[in-house]
Amino acid sequence: VAGAAEAKMLQQELQSAMASEDWDKTGALLGKVIEIDPGTWGGQAANFFGRVLIRQDNPEAAYKIGWALMDTAAADDPGFLNALAWTIVDPAQKPSKVDVKLALKAAERGVKLTERKDAMIMDTLARAYWINGQKREAIQTQREAVGLVKGSDMEEQLAAVLAEYQDGLN
Repeated sequence: VAGAAEAKMLQQELQSAMASEDWDKTGALLGKVIEIDPGTWGGQAANFFGRVLIRQDNPEAAYKIGWALMDTAAADDPGFLNALAWTIVDPAQKPSKVDVKLALKAAERGVKLTERKDAMIMDTLARAYWINGQKREAIQTQREAVGLVKGSDMEEQLAAVLAEYQDGLN
């Protein structure tokens, strides 16, 4: 309960720092909140990162926060890592600046933590490879992702992305 009270107080400080666009303080506070309760705050941190990057179109601030989050307990949460990386590489979002190195680091860590068994994180890593010009790695990783979802509802969607990558090689 003490941790929850401390997190709530830090959340108020976090909202104030965000409102005043103090991105250094925002990143530090977000890291502290995650350390207290990674399960609750990791997903919110990824959402927050996306809001700053996409909705407020402030890539410099968002990436500063994203890199800072890689040094917190959130970096041990595959769901957070996937959300962070996907926010950067999602073709539907189109941030004005893409920090593919951050996306690669987050996705590669997520893949490692899940021992290459999470198709969605594999799909995210494949997209990051693709954007980074590592086309063969993207195809191989996407192929693995498709293999993980054989016979499921996701197979068609991930196979379509694989076909897109294969067509892009020619």
